[in-house]
Amino acid sequence: MKQNDKPKINIAVVDDHYTVLSGYQSILEKLDYVNSVHGFANSKELFDAMKQTNFDLILLDIQLKDEDGLDICKIIKEYNMNIKVIMQSSFDNENYILEAHKINADGYILKGNSPNELKLAIERVVYHNEKYFTPVANQLILNEHSLNIQKHNRSKTDLSEREIEIMLLICKGKVDKEIAEILNISEATASTHRQNIMKKIGCHKIAEIIAYAIKNGFYTIS
Repeated sequence: MKQNDKPKINIAVVDDHYTVLSGYQSILEKLDYVNSVHGFANSKELFDAMKQTNFDLILLDIQLKDEDGLDICKIIKEYNMNIKVIMQSSFDNENYILEAHKINADGYILKGNSPNELKLAIERVVYHNEKYFTPVANQLILNEHSLNIQKHNRSKTDLSEREIEIMLLICKGKVDKEIAEILNISEATASTHRQNIMKKIGCHKIAEIIAYAIKNGFYTIS
């Protein structure tokens, strides 16, 4: 889609800092596909305006005075799922990022990042119907997804938590003596755990333990 072919959009920016609002307005008004930019200091102002204006995109600060931007995002999505919401924050806070992803926010960007990333986020979210989370945020989401897969797989295995822990150390090339030192157990106990792991998963070689761990999402080769 060429720049001039993009349908023009109405954007709302919600932030209780005037300098941030004016800064975003200055950047956004220069984009050819932006029809209007409206700035609001709180959710009441935004919701009142939404009765009169159909916003295609809302840039929403997470930390507003006396308000939680994530709660506002939930309300917006309940009101109209088609409205795109990109959360903005000064921090790459893990809890903020994961919650934003959980409540179906369309993006997460950092205020200090370049105008080019803001433009990229808008085009991905509005014109390609994709999510855009800044690289740091995206990596956190991927890591969380990987952990959830591991937890799911662990719930299906007969291995104990200790055996899984030892299996991961085996995958990292640790021998019984090293495992014993790391976990503060005897070498004989480490050896017994290794044998139990092999018996439970039906293998006879270290390579087979590693293959099992990779196949079932316990271990990733980096």
